[in-house]
Amino acid sequence: MLTQPSQTSQSGEMTGLLTRTVAQSPVVRWILHARIRLRYYNDVVFVGDDYIQVKQAKEIEGHLEHVATKTNFDTRIRAARTFSNIPASDDDDFSIKQDDEESKESEIPPQCIVLTTDSNELLFIHLASDDNRSWRFVQQACPIPTFDRLLFQPGEHLAVDPYSRALAVAANEREVVIYSAKPKERIQHELQTGDKNWCPISAQRPLQVDGVIQHIDFLYPPLDDNGAHNEDQILLLLIVADQRRTRALWIEWYYESDLHSATVHRGQLLDTSSCVPNLLVPLRNAAFLLTKGGEITHWKDILCGAAVPSVVHYTACEAAYPGSSPKKPMWANWCRPVRGSEARDDIDYLYLIREDGRVYLFHVTTSSSIESSHAGDFYCHVGTGFASLGPPGGPDILAAAGDMSGGQIQSIGAWFSPVKRAQMSRPETMEMELIETIPNWASVTDMAVTTLPGKSMRSRDGIFVTSCRQPYGAITELRRGLEARVAILFEEAGSRSVSEMWAIPLTPKGHVILVLSSPMGTRFLEISADADMEEITEIDAADIALDSSDRTLATAFTLDAKIVQVTEHSVRISPGTTANFEDCARLDCEPGSANLAAGIATSPPVVLVAMRSGVDSGFKLVCYTLVTDDLDVSGHDQIKKTGQCDLTSEPLAVATIRTTAYVTTADGKLCTFTIGDDGSCVELSWRSIPTSSDGASICDSIIVLEPAVQETSISTKAMVVCGLRDGRIYSLTTELDRNEYTGIERMISFGQSKVELAQSAYDRSNAYAISGLDTCLLTWVGEGSSALHIQNIWLSDKLRPELAQGPVKACTHIPPAHLLSSPGSAASLADSLLVLSGNEFFAATIEHRTATVPRQIPVSGTPSRLIYAEQQRCLVCVSTKYETRAVPSSLPHAKPEERRQIFPVIDFVPARNDAPSYTYEMQPGDRVYALLEWSFKQSEDKTYSFILAGGSYTRPSGSVRGRITFLQPTNKNWEIKDVKEGRSIAFKDSVYALALMDDLTFVACTGKSVVTFGFAEEQKKWEPLCKPLDLASVGVFVTVASSTIYVSTNDDSLVSLEMVRAPDGDEYPFTLQLKSSGPRAEQLLSHLVLPSSNKTDETSESKPATTLMTTKHGHIVALSHPTNTGSNASTILLEAQLPRSLTRLRQCSIRPRWKAVPPQGVLVDNIVGCAPDGTLVGVAILDEGLWRKLSWLQRLCEWSEELSPHSWQTSEYSVSEGSYARNERIMPVGLVDNSDGSGRREDVVMRTGKPKAQDGHIDGDVLARLMVDSSAAAKLRLKTMINEAAQRDDRAGEWVRRHLDSEVEAVGGVVDALQQMLECWI
Repeated sequence: MLTQPSQTSQSGEMTGLLTRTVAQSPVVRWILHARIRLRYYNDVVFVGDDYIQVKQAKEIEGHLEHVATKTNFDTRIRAARTFSNIPASDDDDFSIKQDDEESKESEIPPQCIVLTTDSNELLFIHLASDDNRSWRFVQQACPIPTFDRLLFQPGEHLAVDPYSRALAVAANEREVVIYSAKPKERIQHELQTGDKNWCPISAQRPLQVDGVIQHIDFLYPPLDDNGAHNEDQILLLLIVADQRRTRALWIEWYYESDLHSATVHRGQLLDTSSCVPNLLVPLRNAAFLLTKGGEITHWKDILCGAAVPSVVHYTACEAAYPGSSPKKPMWANWCRPVRGSEARDDIDYLYLIREDGRVYLFHVTTSSSIESSHAGDFYCHVGTGFASLGPPGGPDILAAAGDMSGGQIQSIGAWFSPVKRAQMSRPETMEMELIETIPNWASVTDMAVTTLPGKSMRSRDGIFVTSCRQPYGAITELRRGLEARVAILFEEAGSRSVSEMWAIPLTPKGHVILVLSSPMGTRFLEISADADMEEITEIDAADIALDSSDRTLATAFTLDAKIVQVTEHSVRISPGTTANFEDCARLDCEPGSANLAAGIATSPPVVLVAMRSGVDSGFKLVCYTLVTDDLDVSGHDQIKKTGQCDLTSEPLAVATIRTTAYVTTADGKLCTFTIGDDGSCVELSWRSIPTSSDGASICDSIIVLEPAVQETSISTKAMVVCGLRDGRIYSLTTELDRNEYTGIERMISFGQSKVELAQSAYDRSNAYAISGLDTCLLTWVGEGSSALHIQNIWLSDKLRPELAQGPVKACTHIPPAHLLSSPGSAASLADSLLVLSGNEFFAATIEHRTATVPRQIPVSGTPSRLIYAEQQRCLVCVSTKYETRAVPSSLPHAKPEERRQIFPVIDFVPARNDAPSYTYEMQPGDRVYALLEWSFKQSEDKTYSFILAGGSYTRPSGSVRGRITFLQPTNKNWEIKDVKEGRSIAFKDSVYALALMDDLTFVACTGKSVVTFGFAEEQKKWEPLCKPLDLASVGVFVTVASSTIYVSTNDDSLVSLEMVRAPDGDEYPFTLQLKSSGPRAEQLLSHLVLPSSNKTDETSESKPATTLMTTKHGHIVALSHPTNTGSNASTILLEAQLPRSLTRLRQCSIRPRWKAVPPQGVLVDNIVGCAPDGTLVGVAILDEGLWRKLSWLQRLCEWSEELSPHSWQTSEYSVSEGSYARNERIMPVGLVDNSDGSGRREDVVMRTGKPKAQDGHIDGDVLARLMVDSSAAAKLRLKTMINEAAQRDDRAGEWVRRHLDSEVEAVGGVVDALQQMLECWI
């Protein structure tokens, strides 16, 4: 413990730097088909660099459903495999359904996944069910022997015996560790009893081999003398490269014996080729396949002392992307499809996939005969992620993760359907069919943030990054929210005037009726037969029992299957759409009267209509009781007027819930009415909706939410939500049994235009809010008004990844499946969201999990640079494109030769379009490294706009020079139709960076030099303004802020320059002078200059400028630049070590309006950075007060076994005397200010191996683990962590014990601030 004078900085001074993963990397390294829950769950595990994601392949059509995600490894994953907890004979049929609940609870996961990590651990992970029926990860770690050299550290290779009797871990070179697994009965017992120290490993033994280890895997042992599987012999095969020769050596031991009996057999020479095998595929009878490039070799009889090779002949298809490489496509990965045990005994079934997506099916028999066929194609670049997902008896489901492109999940074979099978031929049945795509927007080299005016002005910036590679290169917009996967899309002309929409089930047929209301009347569309577009028909108004001439105000489906419609002049009841039914009812308004708004309650069945009377021009709320379940009542007698109340102002909206009704009026009031048992209505109360600065708050749309989580079957609580004309949402809670308002009312900024609300009649716990381009899901968890959750909904289409979500006019919810269960029905659309945008209707399934939803605009090549051109209103993207072109042959009378050429192209994508309107091609040998928009305003009505492309070109002699090319686009109707190449400026070295200093001056980094050019308006040409300034290394990024030039260099940190007037007579009018430089050498990628505060008065000094730099080694460094001219050394303020490098930093406004503002203490919160693997990182600058709280909170999270299960014993900051960390520093403790009022604080000395500059870094991802559940759960968890810290026998525990009460009391405020902090971005 140490009491020291306070180091409190002045108010608003930077002390902490918080980073937070906003969008997780989409890169998937492995796909594992592993049932890590229960045997009847068909699970698949996606393994990334530092995360795993578990999904379930559904029985119908194979779509994936999210189960759980684990991101708290605190290290990199090196390898991943599947380990079986049960015998192979019990593992065949995973589709068995368990009806006995007790057997479900006692059943163990059939499999677990095995990972090796950079922390030198072997992890076994599976999922277990919690008391609240959610899934939690259960993990067990086994240490891997540690070696000094990385090449000798085991973990790079991982193999599991086919029968899960053993495992092996190997290094890149020499070192191998073999493990023996416990008997299956013991593993099952440990899992069933919940043994905390469960572990499948019983023994281990390190071994050494000569050479570089290329592949390891276990072979299938030969059958014994009786033709049965040999359950005792274990064979580990290693492919090594030693002395420029490829050898195969194998390690043999027996399961019943000790590992010390393992024998390393002498390596056998495979071939003398210099080509390295890239795949090892074990086969039956200790045989295996090796692939080299596109060649496949079958090896057998290795146990006999001399392995026998044979080349596997197959019909190779042409490369899917000719020109992408001078070599043929190579094999990328392989998998075994799910087959029954009988089929597996005689034949090895294998799918092999090439890197260009072509898939082949191989049948290898025990007699070594091999048959192959081309199974189909994946339309993506394929990497190491490839797996078969089953299920038995159904089609083969194959999943391939994309390598610098999106991945795909496809099926081979038809799903069980007697009708479909009878209609399809064998070739048609076996065609590959796309199920869904696996998003991937890596690799990212550049980023642009802009509002991108398109179909409608955006309310906040969008984030656009360069993604993927040719032919799947794209500009990707990264969006966060709920993904709505489009199932069908159809157009209906004349739908732009629709203002409201409802979906009504037509139960006898299982069809859906769409009721489209507009000022001109009402239209009715019928959807049937699995929602085929040909089965969407408009119902003729002459044949319908509902009103099509007037605008529909409300419609509903009653409990006894009747359709109720309220229009401007009538109330109608119908059992269907046919007008011949005797039990149809109709009640028209009195002459001169008109219905203005309506609400329908189905239990009890009443209709509340707010109307304008034609007698006295007053306003009334009329209650109609519906008698639809009495067989003695028919015709118009089904609608009875039972109550009426006067209204003081024009009614705008009506909502009902059970026996309560809410009405909003034009004078800004919210009125509450109760409905009696006899159908009477009585006004209970009214309240004014809080006004805004513009005047009264007018509500045109109102809904009532029930809690999503209810303690009883019928909740007495409700939340009234009003959509206001000024773009705000007003909400407050109410007690239905007492008909009084409770809780705290809340006013939320939502959009820039009127907010429309829509609600499902079948699930009142959520609703939809629409304003401008924002369509959101509203959910209430029942904790109070502040618990209204708002989440963006983003439409996505697997066939149209470029789909841009325009303004939504109306939306509704498709009825549930039990109302659409008739044969030939539209049940496949049950519970979908139906959205109308323009004339297009989208039926989409919402994924109820917040995720990154990419929108990808295709470009011509592999994109590398991206800007938004304001004058042209378009995105400008540079890509590298390859083509095979025919060139004349050098031989006489020979055919033209096909040659591969690579050249840059520049795509111009209009803001309102989804594809480039023009592509400008440059010459082979050219390169473009930088883009810049420059406009010259010659007169009030004449502006010239150019795009400057900086890069290099190849001279005829072969030498490379730098060049800036001026391109002048021709813009017609905000689309680029042509591009003319203007003049160019040549340099000795390549141009890597460009920036504007002012309207007539730009600065460029060419090689190791910095140059500036000014535009001479009279001569209309560019002239150099300064003598080139030579740097110590190449400048890779340049910006200008407050007349200061900031240059990120390749090896020498950040340099700031200023341009000053040169002495008279000098060759150049200006000269560049060094203003500051970084204190140490850094390999930079980018930087961002933060705005410095101005002087507050004449006596105060302006604060020094601050710059954030990103390096190639994953650092973010904050530099303070000197304000005086006496020193040019910058000072390092803060430093953060990230698991990945950031290629760009941008300052933008991306936080939605409805999210809370950052907590007090956040100085800058609108910074985002992008990494090459597609990760989006948010950055915030903190003052000392907030940094101290979050720093101590991070220590508590890092020391928590629950939140940091893999690193809590080896955290970066330790108070243990036994810590091996060399540095001791004073670190803050306490969730509240613990100063004693005299400027002294009681802090704690901690040990750490990190440099002092990194003490200010707050890892928001660690803090986010506290908030995985609700805010209330986070507060309970934090209190538990504080109490656990008080039990520590160290300095921190002593401090917590003395301040326990104040720490627990501060929990609520800290958790609320943390929640605001983590929501600072999208």
